[in-house]
Order: sequence, then C-alpha cells, then structure tokens
Amino acid sequence: AVASGVGTALFQPAHRAAIPQLVAEPLGKQANALESATNQIGLAVGAALGGALVAGQSARFALLIDAATFLVSLGTLVLIRLPRVGGESPGGLAATLHEAREGIRAVLAKPWVGVTILQGTVQVAFAFAPSWVLLPIVAQDRYGEGAYGWLVTAQFVGMVSGSTLAARLRVRREGLVAMHGIAASALTGLCLAVPVALPVFALAQFIAWLGVGVFVVFWVTALQRAYPPELQGRVWSLEQVTTFALEPVALAAAPAVALAVGIPAIGIT
Repeated sequence: AVASGVGTALFQPAHRAAIPQLVAEPLGKQANALESATNQIGLAVGAALGGALVAGQSARFALLIDAATFLVSLGTLVLIRLPRVGGESPGGLAATLHEAREGIRAVLAKPWVGVTILQGTVQVAFAFAPSWVLLPIVAQDRYGEGAYGWLVTAQFVGMVSGSTLAARLRVRREGLVAMHGIAASALTGLCLAVPVALPVFALAQFIAWLGVGVFVVFWVTALQRAYPPELQGRVWSLEQVTTFALEPVALAAAPAVALAVGIPAIGIT
C-alpha cells in the first residue's frame, strides 16, 4: 500500500504536467476530458475483469495479471519522448527544495489557484473521504445486498458523463461552471444523512459525480493553461500534496466520528 501510494504521488503530477507537452493547446480540454473518462472506464472494466478472474481462477492469478498490467503501462511510458523544458537542473536535496519553493511562489502568485487548492483540501477531508468510508455501510444497512454496486455504477456513469459534457461545453466563465459542478457533490452527503429511496440516492450519485467530472476537466485545463511547462510539475506536485494532505486522517476518523455523532438513518447511534 505504501509503495502504491508513493508511485501514485510520483506519477500523477508528472502525468498532469506531460499532457500539455503532448497535445496542442486548442485540444487541451478535450484531451483532459478523454483522459478522465477513460480512467473511469478502465476502473469499471478492470473491476469486472478482476472479479471474473478471481471467480474463474484465483485471487493470486488475478493479482499477477494486475501486476503485469503495470509493467505494460511502464513500457508505454518509456516509449514516450517529451520535449525538454527549462534548462539543466542540478540534483540533490537543495535543488529539490528550491524547486518546491518555486512551486509555492507560483501558486501564491495566482490567488485563485491557492484558494481552489485549499477548498479541495477541505472537501476531501470533510466530504469525499467520509463518504468513501460510509457509503458501503449505508448501502448495506439501509438497502441490502447489491445496493452499493448500483450506487458505484451511478458514480461511474456520472463521472464519465461529466467528463464528456465538459469537453463539449463552450462557456465564457469556465471557473464558475466548474465550481457549480463540484458543489453538486454535496448531494452524496445529504443522501447519507437522510433516508431516501435507492433510486433517488443513485440519481443523486449520478448528478454529484457528473459535477465532479465537469470540475476535474475544467480545473486541470485551467492549471495547465496558467503556468509555463517548466513549472507544471512543481505546481501539480503542490496541488496533490495539499489537496490530499488530510485524506488519511479523514479516512481514519470517519468511522469514529460516525459512531460518536450517530447516523440514525443506518442505526448507528
């Protein structure tokens, strides 16, 4: 788990920073939308194939296939040749700290970036992380077998739909549309707290994650447009660290808070 987390932390900023170097600016938003949608489709297809492999073969066999897919992915990354940006930078801890300070200065120079990143920190800690923990509990206790699968499917369809919609939207104030989109994610928390019928919850999940899909595409595109290529990796690294800094704490605290505060809808008091 630690190795997977470290790998993700290294990969995501580099991945976000590489897209503008691979795709011309007029197609940047469409490329981000395609990347977001295909990620969700890959997760869904992968989960289905994983389940089939476990059922038909064994968990060990499924994990070996999973490991092989990482090797294939690594091979495709090795074949990519990105243009060099900036000059040669020295190695070592001092150079790393200098680049980190450059990233912080770049973010602070654009207040809208810093405010949005801090907003993301709050949302991950107090909205998304608790819902990831509590959603399967609520689904099982309130609706029974199979309900969680329906809610996750609604989430997947919503995210793909939102990413596709964002690629086609032509609006003057993309930031305003993005912030309205992420606000829809409050529907998940509302349905966790208030007993509603399963179809209503599934619809809320679809709308919430449609909004998340729109936000992600507009947000990623805005940051890629806002900074030159030599600062992209540093800004995205800071964005990842800050946005998800409190996620482990929130994931660990959510069950304890639920037990202390109580969720009457699922009988936790």
